[in-house]
Amino acid sequence: MVGKVLPRQPQSLDEAVLAVKKLVAEGADFSIGLGQINRQHFDVNRPEPVFEPCTNLRMAAAVLEQCYAVASTKEPNRQAALHKAISCYYSGNPKRGFKAEAEFGGSSHVQRVLANAGTTTVTVPALEGGSPEPNKLQRAQAPASTIDPTYESWDVLRQYPRY
Repeated sequence: MVGKVLPRQPQSLDEAVLAVKKLVAEGADFSIGLGQINRQHFDVNRPEPVFEPCTNLRMAAAVLEQCYAVASTKEPNRQAALHKAISCYYSGNPKRGFKAEAEFGGSSHVQRVLANAGTTTVTVPALEGGSPEPNKLQRAQAPASTIDPTYESWDVLRQYPRY
């Protein structure tokens, strides 16, 4: 929840849908799924698709892209526009994500995202125009490391290792 922490995470899709209904009835501002899609960005009366991981991640990308498109029309500085897009993604508006939250040690959501990115300046790469061929993506290589991976609490299937 924006500005709060859910006391207990749902353990099934049915529990998650019930939690969404309860939060909606309370008028809470919340986000759901792997990509933490804010309620402003989906139909709260039909949240089930948002809990499907692939759908959720596609939505996450689309929401961030849309938030950045809107922010960049109003903010000429690309980094400031990106920060406003992060705020929009989190809360549905470009300002709320900059507000300090006591539940998170007085940090704002934008500050936490930037800290997790390992930098306070996120570089937005320039879009290459005029190329008829899209950039070719290469398959990610597993890191050559003897360090055991760690996993986020949400990664119960241990599919997303962190090194």
